[in-house]
Amino acid sequence: MGRWSHRIVSRTSGPQRGPATELDTFAVTAVHPGSPAADAGLTAGLLYRPSRAGVLSPLLLPERRSTDTVTSLFVDAERSEEIEVVSVGFPFGIELCKSPVSLAADVFEGAFDIDALADLVHAGDAAAIGRFVDLVAANQRKMNRGLSDVLKGMLTGLAAGKDDASAGLLAENYMGLMPHAKLVGAFWLAAHKLPREARRLLPAWEHWGIDSSGGAYAALYYLTLGLLKEIDGAAGADIRDLIRKAYALTENSPLIEALWKDRSDDALPRRSLRTGSAFPRDYRLLAADPRAPHSATAQYMSLSDARDGLKPEQRVLVLLLGSYRANGFYSRIMHRLSELQPLLGALIPSVHVITNHETGSRHDEEWMLGERLARTAGAHIHILQDPRGEIWHALGSERSPHAYFVDRDGIIRYDGWLSDEGGFWEALS
Repeated sequence: MGRWSHRIVSRTSGPQRGPATELDTFAVTAVHPGSPAADAGLTAGLLYRPSRAGVLSPLLLPERRSTDTVTSLFVDAERSEEIEVVSVGFPFGIELCKSPVSLAADVFEGAFDIDALADLVHAGDAAAIGRFVDLVAANQRKMNRGLSDVLKGMLTGLAAGKDDASAGLLAENYMGLMPHAKLVGAFWLAAHKLPREARRLLPAWEHWGIDSSGGAYAALYYLTLGLLKEIDGAAGADIRDLIRKAYALTENSPLIEALWKDRSDDALPRRSLRTGSAFPRDYRLLAADPRAPHSATAQYMSLSDARDGLKPEQRVLVLLLGSYRANGFYSRIMHRLSELQPLLGALIPSVHVITNHETGSRHDEEWMLGERLARTAGAHIHILQDPRGEIWHALGSERSPHAYFVDRDGIIRYDGWLSDEGGFWEALS
């Protein structure tokens, strides 16, 4: 019996009912130990049938927000078997991913899950990335209009020849897309040793803002620069420096591991984790939200205050944001927290968000959605001001947001970036 077995009402299996295509399912890429999904006997490799078609991101699935009984359908394609799990609330602890086919369709329409696109590339599966870029190229050619676009289409066809695998090897296939997709195109072109085409796409990403783009895309940008330098004949040490720079920005990237292994006999330098060690400073910081500086009386809060009264199974979630609070990656973490609040709220009674954002700084309202959802769900979130970044430097953090779970004895039980849901389950195990 697992910790969450009482939430699993039933699990049944039988013959597959109807087709399960890449366009109408999500792939289950991971099942985290200690989660309801693990207690339900779910495994990576299954396909998940969503309750609603056309959902851009797993985080937008309506069943994830239900606190009632939920029926979840999974398909084991190899066995032509369908698995039905009935649970109290969604069976959290699974990572869901869109197929290259579905993601290409979303990207071409201009509304897509940018994290899913980053995950696709960093997974390092060249065949999957190739399918994605070829489908984007095919869609782009279908949209050609006017003489200039017809000529572009002819050039694309000539470049592709009879081999569909080369269909994505032209910058025009990405020109009408968002900068995130253009960056993926630039990486793909550089990987195929087409520096001129790749360099045509990079300015769109550079104008977007490299440092504010999030770790996964900033890493992809540095990998693309490294491949271009390699084509230009730069020294191997310079190439490896750029790969290391990309590695420092990602928590898990088989793509980076593979690129490094092809260019060095040494292992990549691993980030030193603080899991199992004491939190280095018992901070006492001003609790005041710079977004609403006059909304409440300011007070000071400390880590020891939050730890007092914790039960053995409870944790304080400390999120370090540096100077960049209003961003999509923070919002995504908070969105996950809002979904998990009915399940884990009693285990995470306090959330400390430490930022050195100055009062009155501009914030993107769109990226605050996750925090608003988490507060509405009942999460106790405190915005703490660290204007000099002293806590950030004491912990040696390299990426924002950086997450730590701290127990009642001040010991760090999780040190990472919460790039997926697994960090929550790892911290509470």
